[in-house]
Amino acid sequence: NTVQGLGQDPDSDEAAVDKAVKAAKKAFNGWKNLSVGKRADYLNKAADVLEKDLDKFAVAESRDQVSKH
Repeated sequence: NTVQGLGQDPDSDEAAVDKAVKAAKKAFNGWKNLSVGKRADYLNKAADVLEKDLDKFAVAESRDQVSKH
């Protein structure tokens, strides 16, 4: 039984991490100002996308977990 790689983790340096943290903080300011209903709309849309290809996601997640052991 072989495990096929699905991708690679990025090799991020300190500058890339700092950039990602700044982007996340900037995005959070907009997120926290949204109404609960609007946040729910976004999360439901994300769930719809995930559920559309749930079988593919489950296989990918299973492979990812296997490759860590």
